[in-house]
Amino acid sequence: MKDPELVPPTIRPATPGTRPDALVDAGGEPWSVVGDIVARHLDELTSGSTIEVLSGNPDHRLDVMSWCRTSHNDLLQIVIDGGRTWFWIRKR
Repeated sequence: MKDPELVPPTIRPATPGTRPDALVDAGGEPWSVVGDIVARHLDELTSGSTIEVLSGNPDHRLDVMSWCRTSHNDLLQIVIDGGRTWFWIRKR
């Protein structure tokens, strides 16, 4: 049986043509820094709003999935292009 903490959330595609309500360029910062910034932005947004996180840190892939699960927000999409990763998160 799989550990529930290791099972990734369902990833649904973002609606084509939509723009995020906020954008965070995380660069290569650790998730401990980026997660706080994302949480502050989401606190200012209404339910259903989206935030786009751009990251150059490959470790963020697992961090974002875990953070979305524990913060009860929806991970809509992950796009990996070379050394950059984009995450779209919707506030519940």
